[in-house]
Amino acid sequence: MSAMALEIMERVDVRLLANLSYNFRSPYEAGFELVDNGLASPLPGKSVRVTITGHGRLGGTLKVVTRGGIGMGAAELREFLHWGKASLGLGLHRYGQGGKAAVGYLGTGLRVRANRHDEDSAYQFEDLDWMSRPDGKLKKFLLDEVGAPVPGVGIVQLEIMGLKKSVSMRRLERELSWRYAPALRKGTLELFVAGRRVVPIPLPAERRNHFYQTL
Repeated sequence: MSAMALEIMERVDVRLLANLSYNFRSPYEAGFELVDNGLASPLPGKSVRVTITGHGRLGGTLKVVTRGGIGMGAAELREFLHWGKASLGLGLHRYGQGGKAAVGYLGTGLRVRANRHDEDSAYQFEDLDWMSRPDGKLKKFLLDEVGAPVPGVGIVQLEIMGLKKSVSMRRLERELSWRYAPALRKGTLELFVAGRRVVPIPLPAERRNHFYQTL
């Protein structure tokens, strides 16, 4: 543990947590939430790159890395742990709970490493039992301060461990390719899944009515 570790504490009504983690109909919908969070923190005139790697089998690990946006420092990570916060349109706390709930839906543990684009320090923490709150008590986390991997570039890395849902990387690539087709064509987003660049495809006809009803 670094001597520069900072303590932060979450803010949440613990009764909400179980319900939030069941708000997704599939692991691919949860994946949309994580990519949405990356898209919510662009820098003017810059594209955002989201890379998803790992093993989608049960018990496996997925790593989601957002690079090129504003990023997150200690202050943003404190806000990240504020469940139910009103939308500010920035970073992983854009929806207050969506990204965090997506993690809880997909896996049992979370490891975070993040830095802002304008800071030289990165901060990291982990929780191997993300959705549990023994005795209903809120959790405290120690942010370990380390050097930013690429100074001047905002990077947010989420490692979702102990997958509870099986994720086909090929299907994930396909689902992302139509969901984010406009941003991919415009060049504001670059997506990579398991080392393959995601290219835009049209929304399948059988999905159109459902998709537009959920916008």
